[in-house]
Amino acid sequence: MPTPSVTKRKKKQTKRRPKPAAASRRRALAERWAALADAWLDAGDEEARDGCVAEACSLALEDGSPHAFWQAFSRAGHSRAEALLALAAAAEASQLAPSLTDLLERPLAAGLALRAAEALGACGSEVGEDFTQALAQAKEAADTLAETLKTTGDPEAITQAASPLEALAEGPAVSCFLEVFVHLSPDGWMGTSRLAGLSPSLDSVLVLALDATALPGAEAVPLLQRLAQSDTKATAKRARALLHKLKSRGVDVDEGESPAVWSLPPAESGPGEALATGFDPAGHRLVWLALPAPGRGLHVGYGVIDDAAGLLSFSWGSMTRKQLGEVKDELADEHAKRKIPIVELAPNEAALRLAEAAARSEAAGREVPEDYRAFERLHPPPPGQPTAAIYEAMPPETIERARHSTSATPSLLDDPEAVVGFWPVEAEAVARSAEPAGEGRIIIAPSPPQAPEAEETEAACDRLFAGELLERLLARMEEQAFVFWADGQHERATLCLACVLPLRDDPLLKPSAHPFWRLWAERLLQAHRQESQREEASGRLIVTPEEAAAEAEAARRGFPPHRPR
Repeated sequence: MPTPSVTKRKKKQTKRRPKPAAASRRRALAERWAALADAWLDAGDEEARDGCVAEACSLALEDGSPHAFWQAFSRAGHSRAEALLALAAAAEASQLAPSLTDLLERPLAAGLALRAAEALGACGSEVGEDFTQALAQAKEAADTLAETLKTTGDPEAITQAASPLEALAEGPAVSCFLEVFVHLSPDGWMGTSRLAGLSPSLDSVLVLALDATALPGAEAVPLLQRLAQSDTKATAKRARALLHKLKSRGVDVDEGESPAVWSLPPAESGPGEALATGFDPAGHRLVWLALPAPGRGLHVGYGVIDDAAGLLSFSWGSMTRKQLGEVKDELADEHAKRKIPIVELAPNEAALRLAEAAARSEAAGREVPEDYRAFERLHPPPPGQPTAAIYEAMPPETIERARHSTSATPSLLDDPEAVVGFWPVEAEAVARSAEPAGEGRIIIAPSPPQAPEAEETEAACDRLFAGELLERLLARMEEQAFVFWADGQHERATLCLACVLPLRDDPLLKPSAHPFWRLWAERLLQAHRQESQREEASGRLIVTPEEAAAEAEAARRGFPPHRPR
C-alpha cells in the first residue's frame, strides 16, 4: 500500500493535469488579440477596420477570451495597447468590461487610462465623471511636462511644469508620470533628475511610477540616485531596490558616486540655417529650418508647403551641426537625381514661409500639424511677411533684361527641368474660364466640338488668370526664379521673372497680352476640351439652352438634325 504522502502527491498531480491545456488556450487567445491589434494598426480603410471590429466581437464571446485580452494588453507595447483599447471601444462587447475594470485598477499611462475608461463606457459599464476628469488633468499635465523635459533643462521651467501634479491624487499622478516616461528621449530622461526633491509627495509618486514600468536602463539612474537619498525612508528604500534591479541587469549605477544632477549644457553656437526647394510637378515645395537650441545642438524642422492648401506636413527633431551637414549632403544628392534644386535660404525668411503656410491652413479650416505648433512655441517666427528674395539676389541689370525677355517665356512650358508646364491648375477654375459668364448649360447627346475663336481664348485666359489664382502663381514664379538663380540656373531664373514683371509693372495689363500666360491658358483649355470630349463619348455634352430647344423641336417634328447618336 502506498504511503499517504505518495497518495497525496498523486492526487495533486491529477488536479494539475488540466491546467497546461487551459494555459495553452489562453496563450493562443492572447496571441489572437495581439494579431487583431496589429491588423487594426495596419488597416488602411474603413472596411478593413470594420472587419477587425467584427472579429473582435466574435473573439470576445469565446470562453476565456476576456482574460486573454488582459494578458495581450499587459504584454503589448504602447501602440498595440492603444489598438486593443480602440478595438474594445469599437466592439462594445460587454464581456470585456471586467478586464477593462481590472486594467483601470492598475497603474496605466494617462493616455491609455483615458482610452480604457472610454472603452469601458462603450462596453456598457459606468465610469465616474470625477475619475475621468482626473485622468484628463493628468494627461494634460503629462503633455506639458514631457514637452518641457524634451526641450529644456532649466530647473525653474521643470519645477513650474511639475507643479500641477501636486493637486492630483496618487493614482492620477502615477498615471501622469507613466505618460511622461512613454514619450521621453534619453536627454529627457536625464532631465527627470530635476524632478527629485521637489516635494516628498512627488518623490513617492515618482518611485511608484518607476516601479510600475519597465525601467529604460541607464537613463533612469540619475533620477533613482537622487530618490535613493530621499528623507522619506519608504521612497529611499524603493529607489535603492530599483537601482539594485538595474545593477542585476548589468547597468552601471555608479553607487560610489554622489547623486547626479543633470545640468543645462551650453547653447549651440553659430547662426541658424535654412534650405528650400523649388516647386515640384505637384506644386509642393520643401522648407528646412535649423535653429540653435540650448543643450540640444540644433532644432531642425522641415515642412511640405502648398501655396494654396498651406502647410501639408511638418516634422522636427534635434541634430548636431555635423549631423545636419550629412543630411544636407544627402538632400543635395537626392534632389540632384530628381532635378529639383535645393538652395540655402535666410532662416528668418524660411520661418516666415512656414508661418504663412500654417496661417493659410488655419484660414482654410485645415488642421495645422501639431509638431509645427510645438516647434513654433520654441522658436516663434519673426514679425513681418515673407519677401520675394529674387529682387535682392538678382542684379538690377538682369532684372531689367528680364522685363524685355517676354517673347522667350513660352519655352518654360516645354522645359521639363523647369517643371512649370507640369504645375497643376484647379480643374474647376479652368472649367469656369471656358464658360462665358451668364451662359447656361444643359447636358444632352454628343456633338462635334468647334475650335474656339481667338477672342474666346483671350477672354478665357483673362478669366482664368485673375484674382487670387494669378497672385499666387506670380508669387510662385518669383520663388521659383530665386531657387533657379541660387542654383546657378540664371537663364531659367530670368525667364521666370519675365513672366512676372510685366504684370507687376502694369496692374491693368491683361494676362492674354503676355505670350506665356496666353499659351499656358490655351494648353489648359485644350486639355479641358479633350476631357470633355472623353465624357461626351459616354453620351454627354454641355450645350446651350438654345441648342437644346432646337434639338427638342426637331425631334418633335420628326426631322432630327444630323448628329451622331
